[in-house]
Amino acid sequence: MHNQPNPPSPLALVIDDDPVQSACIIAMLERAGCIVRWVTTVQDGIEFAVQSTPQAIFLALGAWGTLGVEACRTLKNYRDPAGNIDAPDIREIPVLLVGADENYMEAALAVGVADFVRTPLYEFELRARLAAQLRASRLLARLAYSDRQLVELNRELAQLCVHDGLTGIANKRRFIEVFDAEWRRAQRESQCLTLLIIDIDRFRQFNERYGHSIGDTLLRAVARSLVQIVHRAGELVARYGGSQFAMILPRTDLGMAQLHVERIRAALAALDLSGLGEHIEADFQVDVSIGIAETVPVPQVEPQTLIQAAENALDQAKRQGRNCTVTVEA
Repeated sequence: MHNQPNPPSPLALVIDDDPVQSACIIAMLERAGCIVRWVTTVQDGIEFAVQSTPQAIFLALGAWGTLGVEACRTLKNYRDPAGNIDAPDIREIPVLLVGADENYMEAALAVGVADFVRTPLYEFELRARLAAQLRASRLLARLAYSDRQLVELNRELAQLCVHDGLTGIANKRRFIEVFDAEWRRAQRESQCLTLLIIDIDRFRQFNERYGHSIGDTLLRAVARSLVQIVHRAGELVARYGGSQFAMILPRTDLGMAQLHVERIRAALAALDLSGLGEHIEADFQVDVSIGIAETVPVPQVEPQTLIQAAENALDQAKRQGRNCTVTVEA
C-alpha cells in the first residue's frame, strides 16, 4: 500500500508591531505545522500577501481597536494597482484578529474579519481557530473549482445545443434560430433573403458500399468546404439533416446565389478525399443537388414558405437527374 504524500505546510502571515506577542504567536503556529512570516506593518503585509498568498493572516496591530479595524479594512479593500486580473486576490485570505478589546468586534466583522483570537493567548484555541479557517478555505476552493467546472460544462452544453455532433457546424436548431432572425431583419429592411438546401447525391448508396465511418468522414469534409464559402454577417451553413446542408444568404438575390453555387461546386471539385481511404476510386467526385429559393419577406408570409420552396426546388433538382440546381422565387 502506497503512503499518501503529506499535504504542504500552510503558510501563515503574522502582522504585529509587538515583538514579544508576535514571537509567541509565531511559536504556536510553527508547532501547529505552519510556515510563518512576520511583518510589522499592513503595507509590508500586503506586499507579502500579493507575492506569496498565505493561507491565513494573523493581524495583531494596535491590540484591535480602531487601528486593527482599519488595518483589516485596508487588507480587504486591496486592489491590484495595475488592474491585473491575474494578480492574486488577497481579499479572500482569512484574517484572524488577535487582541482583547471586544468593543470593536462588530466593526471588525463588518470589514471582513474571519475570526478572533483573544488574549491572553491559548495555544489550543489558536490552533483550533486556524484549523477551522483552513478547512473553510479548502471547502471554498473546492466550491470555486466546482463552479468553474459547471461554467465550462454549461458552455460545452450550449455548444452542443447549437452544433451538429458529427460535423461540428451549426445544427438544425441553430439554423432555425438564425433563419428566423434573418427573416425578421430582411422584412424590416425590405431586403431579399435566399436559402440554399444542398444534398449529396447518392449518399445512401455511398454509405452502403463503403460503410458509415467513411460516409461520416465525407460529411465532415463537405461541411468544412461549405463553411469556408460564407463570410458575411448573417450567412450560415448548417447541417439540415442526413446528407443535406442549408445555407442562409441574407441580402442575396438569385443572381448572387448562383455565384455561391459556382463556389460550392468548385470547392467540392477540389475537395481532398485522401482521408476517405484507399478503397475509394481515384476519380470519385462529390456531386450535389441544390435547391434555391429567394424572396423579400413580408408580414403576411410565414418564414416556412421560403424553407418549403427551397425543399421543393431540391426535390425538383433530384428528379432532373441530380448534380444540378433549381431556383425558385417564393
